Amino acid sequence: MKLRDLAGVDSDSEVTGFAIDHRKVAKGSVFGAFKGAVFNGEDFIGEAVERGAVAVVAREEASVPRIPHLTDENPDGCSLSSRRASTAPIRKRSSR
Repeated sequence: MKLRDLAGVDSDSEVTGFAIDHRKVAKGSVFGAFKGAVFNGEDFIGEAVERGAVAVVAREEASVPRIPHLTDENPDGCSLSSRRASTAPIRKRSSR
């Protein structure tokens, strides 16, 4: 599925999966940069981009280089697959 169709961003990237562990990101993954009890996924955004992520879901304050940044106040509570039905849609930020 194209990122444009999944998240409404201006991108022809093909989405192949979703990962919340930067070590499991593969070419075409959307990386969920969530804050956990031990690690903050935002600390691994750069590594996820280098591994082939095509977009990152993270808080607006996070720094996301070169790829679409899908923002949400509570990113670990959002769902790309149900985004169209959501009353609080993910906001898009242009890549930096």
